[in-house]
Amino acid sequence: MKEVKFSLREMAFAALFGAGTAAGAYVVIPVAPVPITLQTLFLYVAAGLLGGRVAALSQVVYVLLGVIGLPVFAGGKAGLGILFGPTGGYLLGFILGAYAAGKLMPSNGVPGAVRTVLALAAGTVVIYVPGVLLSLIHI
Repeated sequence: MKEVKFSLREMAFAALFGAGTAAGAYVVIPVAPVPITLQTLFLYVAAGLLGGRVAALSQVVYVLLGVIGLPVFAGGKAGLGILFGPTGGYLLGFILGAYAAGKLMPSNGVPGAVRTVLALAAGTVVIYVPGVLLSLIHI
């Protein structure tokens, strides 16, 4: 198995954007059963600035913070049980979506508007597929 290495700078940025995603969870439009939040904004900024690997790491940090009990999920919720509820698929989709969007972003340093929009749209699809599928189980 290939060892995945992150530099100290990458880990610091991942922690920063994981915390940003947590802050975005507190901007909530309460729609049942899955609220609308500002979390994806931080996910997309991470994907654009950090690339796929580190953006995905930032979302792993975010999800782990919530799993260990810090109230970082939408509406100040926390705990492992949230991953098994209607929003769990979206939380897991955050990791996959950050990776996909970051990998598809323009990598030459000059952002292309069309490619950026397509990368973010693809990231959104990757977030919503497991999110919608798992939330349908709970309806």
